[in-house]
Amino acid sequence: EVIPNGVDLSRFESTRDPALTRRDLGIPAGAPLAGTVGRLSWEKGPELFLEVAGRVSARHPDARFLVVGDGPMLPESRERARAAGLGARVTFAGFRQDVPDLVAAMDVLMLTSSQEGMPNSVLEAMGAGRRVVATDVGGCRELVEPGVTGYLAPATDAGALAAHLDRLFSLPDRGRSLGEAGREKVRRRYTVESMIRAY
Repeated sequence: EVIPNGVDLSRFESTRDPALTRRDLGIPAGAPLAGTVGRLSWEKGPELFLEVAGRVSARHPDARFLVVGDGPMLPESRERARAAGLGARVTFAGFRQDVPDLVAAMDVLMLTSSQEGMPNSVLEAMGAGRRVVATDVGGCRELVEPGVTGYLAPATDAGALAAHLDRLFSLPDRGRSLGEAGREKVRRRYTVESMIRAY
């Protein structure tokens, strides 16, 4: 019996007004926003996230990118963003306790890992109704249904990830229906209550 991780959906049902969260971060209210949540270490691919940010910025000059988390690659990632001319587009929020509020302020959650189990950040983003663009590693294929709840790309493939993000940013509603489908999928199978019953 395989028991998947479960998400406490109540954490994402009464989040702060996303416009206020964006204001505090210095991100324009209407800007397309993709973010990532997790430890900044090699297996999470922060350099790949920044490469995708650079590619997508060329087509969407108003796009912004949010990095939530701390780790050994934080200084290197800040320098990489500065050197690539992305300093004004990328916000490094560091370690935060208000992750549900930050996720609610995003249009798209990106996962750029080279290896994963079943990533809680993807589950939580889906539970919050966010669209997901992720590398096809670990349990991501179980969670992200291409074209239904988000998009998958081969690990390390910046071009494919950027193409998926570009597709979402080009939609008038930035793929709202994918976020709604993701939330419904989590409600059906990946709640913490379902996990406890399975145990």
